[in-house]
Amino acid sequence: MASQQLYQLYASNPLTPTLASVAPLQPNDAGATEMGAATYEELCIALGIPFTVKVSLTSAEILALNTTPIQLIAAQGANTVIRPLGFMFRLNYVSSTYSGSNLRIYLDGTGSYNVQTTIYAAGSDALNIASPSPSNTYIPSAATNVPLMVDAAGADPTAGDGSFDIYITYTVITL
Repeated sequence: MASQQLYQLYASNPLTPTLASVAPLQPNDAGATEMGAATYEELCIALGIPFTVKVSLTSAEILALNTTPIQLIAAQGANTVIRPLGFMFRLNYVSSTYSGSNLRIYLDGTGSYNVQTTIYAAGSDALNIASPSPSNTYIPSAATNVPLMVDAAGADPTAGDGSFDIYITYTVITL
């Protein structure tokens, strides 16, 4: 096979990887090898660079959110705290509106709520962008090594049949 330039390889075989699936490489004498972090996400976390993840909730999960909270981001290890920087919520409306309590995002076991929204009560496709406000960013020491969770405050939502996407931009702080 004749040598090709990178743009020629891409043009003949286009790739569509997500950043989360990219393995960072470093040069060495033999070419390139993977760095210590296995993925772009792990590299961002290790360097304290903000990273965004998407978590999708089905209608069944939304209808049981108070009874069965959903983990959005796994605990990151001893002496670490997940620091949410921003949230975007997307309701994918189908035909019936959800009703019930506020949706809330919190660090598990701490009672420190980062954001609340009633977007799932919208009667059409909707977007909501939020960030933790100064009045609700107090994080007790119990927030170390706990996951970021979402639930419904007070009771499970009723009715409703759409899905829900939550985009979380965050960093991990090592204490």
